[in-house]
Amino acid sequence: MLTANINEVVVLNVADKNISDLTGIESFTALTFSSCSDNNLKSLDLSSNVNLTDLYSHVNQLSSLNCRSNKLPDLDVNPNSALTFLNCSSNEISSLDISGLVNIEQLFLQQNQLTTVNLPSSGSSLWKLEINENQMTDIDVSLFGNLRDLGVHQNQITSLNLKNGNNSNFASFNSEYNPNLTCIFVDDSGWSNDNWSAYKYAPSTFVTHQLIVGT
Repeated sequence: MLTANINEVVVLNVADKNISDLTGIESFTALTFSSCSDNNLKSLDLSSNVNLTDLYSHVNQLSSLNCRSNKLPDLDVNPNSALTFLNCSSNEISSLDISGLVNIEQLFLQQNQLTTVNLPSSGSSLWKLEINENQMTDIDVSLFGNLRDLGVHQNQITSLNLKNGNNSNFASFNSEYNPNLTCIFVDDSGWSNDNWSAYKYAPSTFVTHQLIVGT
């Protein structure tokens, strides 16, 4: 296909074509709709397709999906349970259910409009989570014992639970610019004060116990 024609293509449907490699899709810069489901893809990079609004990639063997900097209003990746890497940052997603990504290791969700994220269950291999610059109010990563990189800054967080038993092994953490965040639940408040104070909203405090009042 001529490059001039590629630049004009807005719909690309290659579903069920026994495809294992989509190298070259980055040239389809006008693309708004793409279906590559029912193939043998192991990785997919759509970060150059900045006009993409609809994507169907289910029933593949994806372990890596990069669909950042598009215009996606929602995303369903649960059928791709083999995913270990997902980057859907800089889209227009407000709610995300990724509970089916039981093998996920790295999640890049920043710069969306997220208010809710349904994360995988405990025992996940998740070690990196970037969810900054969204509209999240409640984040609980206490079940992710392998987590060591976390960015949640520039949200509307009122509740943040980081008590996962692995705080001392964190390589990076940032919860700045959450003006409604008063308490951050951690493994050890003394350790967190010594190591994380520069990376949180100043008035918020690190605590180790959450008070639950019965009715």
